[in-house]
Amino acid sequence: DLPVPDLSYVRLQPMNIAVIRDGRPRYQVLYEIALEVPNVENKERIAVLMPRFQDAATRVLYQNPDGGDGAIDPADLDRLKADLQKSADAILGKGLVSQVLIVRAMRIDR
Repeated sequence: DLPVPDLSYVRLQPMNIAVIRDGRPRYQVLYEIALEVPNVENKERIAVLMPRFQDAATRVLYQNPDGGDGAIDPADLDRLKADLQKSADAILGKGLVSQVLIVRAMRIDR
């Protein structure tokens, strides 16, 4: 049997990000994000700092939610994950979150 890692997950509230083109909202992207926490004891620290991380995550997602072309592709998600990981390391503490997971990214047309 393979050893089971001591992992825990913290889910953020789903985020609807409006995509603005030519000064008007064109559609939304729904993101569901989870933080992979390698040590269960770190969940309490993360819970205390979650509002600051949620704020940073919202800013990252609004910067460019879909790569600018209306499609959500793996390269966009990889870039977003890297930016979200940088925010997690800076706000929550390096090593507290082993990985930011984008559980869902769905375009919602108006």
